[in-house]
Amino acid sequence: MNTIARRVLRISGHVAQWGVVAFLAIACLGSALGASEFKAAGVDPSTYFLAIAGMAVVSVGLLPPLFFRLPLWGRVGAYALGLVAFVAVVWTSSTASEAYERTPKGAAEAATLKAEEAAQTERARQEASQKANRAVLAEAERDLADTRSRVQRCINWRGQIPALVRTVKEGMHNPRSFEHVRTEMRIVGSSGVPAVIMQYRGENAFGAIRTQAVSAFIAPSDCSVSAVKEYEANDIAD
Repeated sequence: MNTIARRVLRISGHVAQWGVVAFLAIACLGSALGASEFKAAGVDPSTYFLAIAGMAVVSVGLLPPLFFRLPLWGRVGAYALGLVAFVAVVWTSSTASEAYERTPKGAAEAATLKAEEAAQTERARQEASQKANRAVLAEAERDLADTRSRVQRCINWRGQIPALVRTVKEGMHNPRSFEHVRTEMRIVGSSGVPAVIMQYRGENAFGAIRTQAVSAFIAPSDCSVSAVKEYEANDIAD
């Protein structure tokens, strides 16, 4: 069992070591291509190339066939040199990039990138604003639906609002002649203010039956009415 465990550990160590070497090889290749682009743009990437070459040399020492033949201090030293070489590549790459950004081509690319970032930021801001507006609208629609539902409950099985009927009867010449025609519920504008229009028939002071209508605002909490008056077309504007 110990032999199998050691073999598994040894194989795992070799695989991991090959992964490190592959990473450094890819980094060297990518860095070399970047350095070539800098050179084509008129930037002197000599130190960058030297750092890349140093990392490539160090990578050779990290190859498993050679690395695992080294003593412990040699392995530690190989990794230390690899870290130093990697840092050197990053540092010289940054220096070359700064020099590249001062060239006409680099400045143009930087300006384009900055404009794209600004556009992305603006799009993100607009999306956030639209999302917030949608949330507010959804909340308003829920409140409006709740208001409609509560006002609807104020209308009894006869289609009347008792408080409004009582108020109208109190002002009639002959309350007994009251005949309900219809009650229409309204929600005024986007404010969600509940209102009703009630049409009815009744006897006037001359004994004639007339059809009239009143408008009123209604409180959904207790179905009480206010601002009851003879209805005119502009009393309740949607």
